[in-house]
Amino acid sequence: MNLMYQTVFEKFGVDELDEVPNRKTGIEFLMVDGNLLVPCSRYGNDTADCAPVAWRLAYLMHKLTGEPMTYHGLDSDMGLVVNDSDDVAYIIRQYGYRHYR
Repeated sequence: MNLMYQTVFEKFGVDELDEVPNRKTGIEFLMVDGNLLVPCSRYGNDTADCAPVAWRLAYLMHKLTGEPMTYHGLDSDMGLVVNDSDDVAYIIRQYGYRHYR
């Protein structure tokens, strides 16, 4: 298969509905395309800055909803972070303190 047309899930060798086993693997998944620049995001200037924020958001959503933390969900949360969504800051500020004491 041409690498140009591979999805991030194929590059990392997982199904999008597989559960993310831990933080390290989740951040490696988000960094599979390298450390790309992220213009205009308050959460960071590149993928390395934004990946931990996306992980925290995915972790909180997993804890709050009881749903499994999937690679698809983590990828979607990264999209919110790099696109500077206000929801990211709101969820982390409102609910993060319960899980990060």
